[in-house]
Amino acid sequence: MFNSKKKKEDKIDQEPFEVLVDKPLEDGEKDRFGHREISNSLLKIIKKSPRPFNIGVYGQWGVGKSTICKLVQNELEQDDDYKVIYFDTWKYERDSFRRQFLITLDEELELELHYKERLNQSLSVPVNLKWREKLKLVFGDLLFKSLSILVIIVLTLLIFRQSILPLIMSSDYLELSERIVDFGVIGALISFILNSIKQFTTTKTVHRTDSAEGFEDHFTKILDKVKTKNLVVIIDNLDRLSSKNAVGLLGDIKTFLSNEKYGLDKHKVRNKTLFIVPCDNKAINDQLVKQYGKRFDSEEYLRKFFNHSIQIPKFLDIELDDFIVEKLNDTKIEVFENNLELAFVLNYAFRNNPREIIQFVNSLISLYLLARERGISRVIEKDRIAFLAKVLVVRVKWPKLYSVIEDRILRTSDKLDEISSQLDDSSESKELTTFLESTPHINDKEYEDIYFSLRQSPAQKAIPEWGSFVISLQDGRSKDVERIYLDTKPEKLIELSKLLGYYCRRNKRNENLLFNIFLTFHPIVKTEDLKYFQNVFLLAFQEINIQKFADSIDNLKYSSIFADGLKDISPSNKKEFSRHLVSLIERLTAIDNIEREKVSSIKEAFEIASSDKNKDNFSFLLSKLSQAKKQFFKQLKYQELFPEVEKAEKFRKDILDDILDILTSLGPISSIHYAVGLDLFGNLLQWAPITEDDEIRFSTLERSLDFLSKSTPPRPADDTLGQTLSTFTTRISTWYQANKTTEERALCIKIFQKIDLDINPNKEPKSSIRAYISDINNKPNVIIDVLGKDFLTKDGIGRDALINRSGNSLDLLNELPMKTRLTKGEKSTIFNSLLGKEEEALSFLEYVNYSIPSENNGNQNFLKNIVLRMINASSFSDTGLLRRWLDAIGKLGVQSDQVDPFVQKLRQTRTLSDEHKQVVLDFVSKNSREFGDLVVKEFQE
Repeated sequence: MFNSKKKKEDKIDQEPFEVLVDKPLEDGEKDRFGHREISNSLLKIIKKSPRPFNIGVYGQWGVGKSTICKLVQNELEQDDDYKVIYFDTWKYERDSFRRQFLITLDEELELELHYKERLNQSLSVPVNLKWREKLKLVFGDLLFKSLSILVIIVLTLLIFRQSILPLIMSSDYLELSERIVDFGVIGALISFILNSIKQFTTTKTVHRTDSAEGFEDHFTKILDKVKTKNLVVIIDNLDRLSSKNAVGLLGDIKTFLSNEKYGLDKHKVRNKTLFIVPCDNKAINDQLVKQYGKRFDSEEYLRKFFNHSIQIPKFLDIELDDFIVEKLNDTKIEVFENNLELAFVLNYAFRNNPREIIQFVNSLISLYLLARERGISRVIEKDRIAFLAKVLVVRVKWPKLYSVIEDRILRTSDKLDEISSQLDDSSESKELTTFLESTPHINDKEYEDIYFSLRQSPAQKAIPEWGSFVISLQDGRSKDVERIYLDTKPEKLIELSKLLGYYCRRNKRNENLLFNIFLTFHPIVKTEDLKYFQNVFLLAFQEINIQKFADSIDNLKYSSIFADGLKDISPSNKKEFSRHLVSLIERLTAIDNIEREKVSSIKEAFEIASSDKNKDNFSFLLSKLSQAKKQFFKQLKYQELFPEVEKAEKFRKDILDDILDILTSLGPISSIHYAVGLDLFGNLLQWAPITEDDEIRFSTLERSLDFLSKSTPPRPADDTLGQTLSTFTTRISTWYQANKTTEERALCIKIFQKIDLDINPNKEPKSSIRAYISDINNKPNVIIDVLGKDFLTKDGIGRDALINRSGNSLDLLNELPMKTRLTKGEKSTIFNSLLGKEEEALSFLEYVNYSIPSENNGNQNFLKNIVLRMINASSFSDTGLLRRWLDAIGKLGVQSDQVDPFVQKLRQTRTLSDEHKQVVLDFVSKNSREFGDLVVKEFQE
């Protein structure tokens, strides 16, 4: 394991690159910006200027101030008359400037003043005093205490001489001990006084190192040591200090270090010091204003402070271009070398600042290595590394704004330019906007998030062509999208869906982008793969205005999405998919003037919702679909959909078929469609492009019949519906009465039959149906096929017309099961009408099995009168007919008072021929009971 890690580290180490070194220009190095020329000019000023002297070298950070000072230092160090000290103020900002300044001078000049050990910040300095100094302190500073101590000593000696010494001489030890005790008290007092003197005499109060007096004293000693040498002190990084420290340091230089002479031990020391202060004069001005207030004249202050100043001139763009390209080449990174786009970004962002350029390139190297380590090759390609640099510029120069931009780019669909345009009016925002507007050609808009995060998810790594895929989606390059999609292995489709879902969520506020993705991708996705991309499509449905879908309906292929009934889609998503399609239908059908090109797409949407596989998906939306369908037909402008075309043009029957398909076959059909449907057909059947073409007219009539067969009128019906019905039936009657083909007339009758005749104020349908049934020219089988047996046999106009027709011909009645269903009145009506038609009358009697009612409509003698009419008519030349006729009279029955007239009629008939005689004889013989033997005998002779 450790060996593999070692190999990986070795591989990284072998990758060629060099970190740029940021250091001042040295002798022999190429001077690209003319720094040596400036330093030479400065050297001349130094050697000719009086002492003391202060020189300011002005320029922004990174423009080469340190380089110029180092060149000056190198030149002066070769001159024995000069001592040069370089003092970095930033290094000692938290310490005392005065103390560190003195220590630096002592060490750099090798003066052996030991300031580092001797100088500190306390008010008292511990020293070892000689006895002479101690006594001087005692008697000079504490005269009162010293005199007191002297008195005590004299008194003690006197006591010893008067009291102690005689006792010692006399050997009186008891008395001696008492005197010693007394003397011990005095001794203790003396010991305390001496200890106090000892403590006092081992501490000496001296001036503080950073006090005015102390600082000047120590600096004077340094000057005395340097003697005739010119001391050049370079005070660097002044502009990096806090306002308070920077202003204080300037004050020290001006107040304490710029005197011509200093006093030291009764002699004068000449000050031959020259201070060089490289600084950003603008930054120093700001610090002075911050310290003293806005009204303070900082420019005047600096003019008085510096005896001379030199401003480093701005660099030429061509100088910076060459410098940048050189530094990029020095990195030995191939994509950096001679990359003019990258150089352009650096030059624009860091004009007049070579140091910033070097530091920036090093930072860019770090990002390059990180991207390479993470395998994010896109951002470090030669034609894209400039955009990575552009992002880094934003982070370096405007860190606060970068934080805002980064957050929005990584969490929203917003792009860099868009975000910058929404920033506030601060100076920083304006600077950033200017930078971005000046580099618009350097971008990678669809991948900005990767440049800001420098990370790739596992899904991005799994789909190496993800970038090409999403760009192709946005650009509508269907072939490229399909190729990448089909090349993606099934097990990686879920990774592709994750990437696309994440991308769409980030861009959900970009409606156009989302729609382009959906428009390009949805026809390509296989039905079995829809489950992976369902959330992508759902996001599009939720975030994109439905009008956008409506405007592009001709380019949408919803049939591919709903082809398998949304199989494997989650139940909640099925509902959302269905809601979307219904919303789209609602929007399309609400358009005031529906375009011809939209009709087929609307039909397709209704077909999807009506298909067997999707019926369950749309079951909860039937009411909305029904209303949308009604709205569609209310908005149709048939005159515009079907204009009167020239003969050379072809009538768009396909559009007519689509419209009628929607009405009659697709989506729910209910009573709310009844009026709009009839209104549509009524208008179509009076429009010349339709009525003048027999085929189209007939087809339209067929579709109207289909519609009427599936729909029912609303209840209760209102006057408007009645008017619609009347208009429609008038159109149908027109074609029925126009002597068109038998098929078309039959079709009109079928339509009349389907109309609710009770709510139709127009009576023409009923009349036409009666006339059609009654018309002997219409064959029974055709009538039955057109109207159906039920219509003809059930109570109503069909049956009434049947009875009426049967009074002329029994052809239709014979085809119907009416033998036992005819009422007495109907039998009476038919037979009464047929009496003038013997064959038909006899056939009818046979049909009803001679079951004729004896009375009809209050006429008690109806049958008797019928028989009498038959008797009067029984003189047929056709003996066969006569035989059947007489048999019929016999079956109906002859009343007693009708026998004589009947016999008389028979007598006339038998004279016609021998065959007639035989027929009459057979009839009389058969009915001898009614006629009697005399009549029978008469007819036998």
